[in-house]
Amino acid sequence: MDYDQCIGCRYCITACPYGARTFDFGHFYTSDTPKGVPSLLGQDAADDYERLANAEYGEAWPRRGGDESPVGNARKCHFCLHRIAEGMLPACVTTCIGRATLFGDANDPDSLVAQMIAKPNVMRLKEEMGTAPRVYYLL
Repeated sequence: MDYDQCIGCRYCITACPYGARTFDFGHFYTSDTPKGVPSLLGQDAADDYERLANAEYGEAWPRRGGDESPVGNARKCHFCLHRIAEGMLPACVTTCIGRATLFGDANDPDSLVAQMIAKPNVMRLKEEMGTAPRVYYLL
């Protein structure tokens, strides 16, 4: 996704063969929560959490209230490029309590990822479409 080029037309969402793109309308998950209903973090804490800065691809993107996110743009997972640049793993890998998500260099034959994708029970979604997906699924 190139947020500088995105005009918000959403054609890429329709065209994505994986259904992986979404549109940022600027809403928050707690927007419709009735006041007085306790949440795990508390109402104010949940709202504050959703408003934390989210600088994808290393740039600040305008959002209501001055926070950062590409409101009005299409979005998709980019495997937390900002974390990878700092030598960290993507958030989905570090937070998965079942250790169901792996991330690494598929070209390094000694890596766990390369060993796992070399097994016969591996598939890639829509590989036949010529999209060269780099996400592998273990069956």
